[in-house]
Amino acid sequence: MNNKTVKNLFEQTQDLLDQSLAISSPNKLVMNCVEFNDANLVINNEEIKNYNNIYVIGFGKASLKMFQGLFEVLGSKCIEKALLVTHIDNHNLCFPKTEIIISSHPFITDKSERAAKKIMDFIETINSDDLLIVLVSGGGSAMLSLPIDQLTLNEKVDYISRILVAGIPEREANEIKKSLSKIKGGGISENAGCSQIVNLFLSDERNHKFDAIASGPSTEKIRIDSYQIIKKYDLEGITPNNIKEMIRNHSRQKKKISKKKEIKNFLIGSRENLLQSLSSCAPNFNFKKVHILENLSEINTEEAARYLSNNYKKIYETSPKGMNLVLSSGEIQVQIPNTETAKGGRNQHLVAVMMQKYQFEFPFTFLAYATDGMDFLEGVTGAYYTDNHLKLIKQKLNYVMEAIKNNQTYNLHKSFKTLLKGEKTGNNVSDVYLFSFFKD
Repeated sequence: MNNKTVKNLFEQTQDLLDQSLAISSPNKLVMNCVEFNDANLVINNEEIKNYNNIYVIGFGKASLKMFQGLFEVLGSKCIEKALLVTHIDNHNLCFPKTEIIISSHPFITDKSERAAKKIMDFIETINSDDLLIVLVSGGGSAMLSLPIDQLTLNEKVDYISRILVAGIPEREANEIKKSLSKIKGGGISENAGCSQIVNLFLSDERNHKFDAIASGPSTEKIRIDSYQIIKKYDLEGITPNNIKEMIRNHSRQKKKISKKKEIKNFLIGSRENLLQSLSSCAPNFNFKKVHILENLSEINTEEAARYLSNNYKKIYETSPKGMNLVLSSGEIQVQIPNTETAKGGRNQHLVAVMMQKYQFEFPFTFLAYATDGMDFLEGVTGAYYTDNHLKLIKQKLNYVMEAIKNNQTYNLHKSFKTLLKGEKTGNNVSDVYLFSFFKD
C-alpha cells in the first residue's frame, strides 16, 4: 500500500459516483426507452397508437431532465404543449410551447397549491383523442398539493409535517396524503380530458410501485384505507380529530365510476441503473471487485448502520488485495422528536451513527449521498468519513453522541469537515451508500 493510493481512495470514490450519475442521468434514461420513427411512438418496445396530438406534463425532482430526454426524441413539432413543475429555480432551460413552474420541496407551500391547480386546469382542456405523456419522479408529492375541500392548505401542511418526522416509511406517508388530496392517488388520471395516458416513471420507490411514486396522481384511482396506517404506526396521538374523520370518510367512500381511460405505465429508470453504472465504471477507477447489498427500506438508522457494518467486515475478509467497493441504496427513517432544534438529513444522520459505532481497522471511505443533490438541507448532498477521521472521532466521541441524540448532525459534520456539498442534480433514484477500502 502506498500513500498515493490511500490519499486517493476518497477522491476515486467520489469521482466514480460523479461519472456514474452522469451516465445514468434521467434524460439519457428517457432517450434509451423512447423511440419516435416515421410518426410511430414506441416506449420500451411497445407502440403507442390511436392518438391525435401529444401533450406533456412533468413533476418531481427529475422533471426537467426527463423532459430534456423526451424533447430530444420527439422534438418541438410533435409536442403540442407541455407543462413542467420543478423545484430547481436556477435552471436556464427553455423549450418551445413549454411552461415551467417553480414549486417547492421538501416543504409544501402556496407554490405547491398553485402548481397543482395549473396542472389540473391544463389536463382538463386536453381533447379525448389526444395523448397525455406524464413524466413522474419522486418529490412530485410535495410539489403538487391540492387539499380536499374540507381542509385548508395550512392544516394539511401542519399535519403532513408531523407524520414526516414521526419516522414512518415514505410509501405509507404518501398513502395518508392521498386521502387528503384532490390530485394525489389518481386525481390527474380521473380528471384529464383525454382517454389515453402514458406515464414514464423515474423511481425512487422501494419496490417501484407506480401509484406510490409522487403519490400516484396520474395512475389509476384506487381507494385505500389509510386509517389502518395511522393505527399501525401509532399516529392517532398526532392526528387531529377532524382529520381522523376525513380519513375515515375517505376510506368508506365507494370508488367513483368514471369514463374509462387507457393508462400505460413504464419504468424508465431507478436506482438499479445507477448501481449498474457504478459497477461498470468501477474498474476505470482501480477498484478490483464490486459487491452490491440489498436496498434498505422500512429500516431505522441504527438497524441500517448495523447491517452495513456487518456486511462491510465480512466482505473485507474475502476480498482480493487492492481497492474494493461495496454498494447499497435506500431511504432510511429518522425520527425527529424536536423539529425546532434539529438540523441535518438522513444521510448525515447515518454517517454520524456509523462514526460513533463502527470504526474499521483498515483504510476506508464511507459515503452516503442523496441522488437528488439535497440531503434535506440546501447545498448539502450527504456526508462521509474515512479512516483519517478516526482519531478525531475518538477524541470527540461524546460530541458525536450528543449530535445524534439531538438530531444536530449537520453541525457535527460541518465541524469535522465531512459534509458532502453540491447543488440539486435533477435526478432522484433514492440515496446511495458507497464503502470503498484498501486491502493489503
